[in-house]
Amino acid sequence: MTALAIDSERRSPLVPDVPTLRELGYRGDITQVYFGLVAPAGTPAPIIARLNEEFVRIGSRPAFRSKNMIDLGLEPILDRPADFARYLEENRVVAERIVKAAGLEPQ
Repeated sequence: MTALAIDSERRSPLVPDVPTLRELGYRGDITQVYFGLVAPAGTPAPIIARLNEEFVRIGSRPAFRSKNMIDLGLEPILDRPADFARYLEENRVVAERIVKAAGLEPQ
C-alpha cells in the first residue's frame, strides 16, 4: 500500500514524504481522526489541570511515546485543555458543514 496524502494542515513527521491534501491542491473542508481525553462537564479546573499535567508528563516519556503512540501510527500532540477544546469546536463546525453540503442533517 502506498500513502497518497494525509489529511492534516502540515506534513506528519511519521511520514514526512507524504504530502498533505492542501499541497496537492485540495481546497475543501478537511476533518481528521483524533483521539483525546475528556472529563465530564463541570469537572473542577484544578482537577483538569492536574490530569493534563500527568498526561503530558507520561506522554512526554520517549519510551511511552514510541511504544504506545508512534509505533501505532499515532502522532502525539500534548495540548493544553483549552487548545483541545478549541480544536474540537473547530472540527465540529467543519464536520457540520460537510454533512450539510452532502444534503444530510446533523444528528
